[in-house]
Amino acid sequence: MTFARSPIVHVRRHALPWPPDPEVPSTPRVALDTVVATPDGMLRVLNVHLEYFSERQRMAQVERLRDLQVEALARARLSGAPSVAPDGPGGVPFAPLPHPAAAILAGDFNMLPGSDCHARLLAPGPDGVPLWRDAWELAHPGEPHAPTVGLHDTAPDAQAFTFDYACVSPALASRVRSLRVDTAATGSDHQPLLLELA
Repeated sequence: MTFARSPIVHVRRHALPWPPDPEVPSTPRVALDTVVATPDGMLRVLNVHLEYFSERQRMAQVERLRDLQVEALARARLSGAPSVAPDGPGGVPFAPLPHPAAAILAGDFNMLPGSDCHARLLAPGPDGVPLWRDAWELAHPGEPHAPTVGLHDTAPDAQAFTFDYACVSPALASRVRSLRVDTAATGSDHQPLLLELA
């Protein structure tokens, strides 16, 4: 779910791949792709919750997120990221939907830092530039990602670990001011991430 103080220009729902994996239970997954008209310009915000049990499905979902970003960046270059919403008040009929280069990808990725899926998500795109940058690495260079799961688990063998990330497109990388894990929240077994942009 995405809440915004600024106007939401449009929302797209992308079904993520769900290849059969008879070895594990699983459910279909989606990416919610929202464009917000912020005071600093158009911003894409993608929310995801990737597959937990099946690494095969999770990797396929990572590939789809990469493809969506390649597509969005190509559209941003073609359209110049128009500032009006199509068919809305003051909009232009059949105007292209804005696909700004500035984007945030966040959610529960169900993968550990440094895993194959994590490395693939952050790998360079067709032009040799990473499609996504891990905001933790930008805000805390050289530091291990703070744990986001299991901080309040009282089981004797409980261990805290990282499954939740905030990533930014290269267009936003220089604007990452801070990223922190809210360790006090107790409403879920996952902790919220707080990303601040300059």
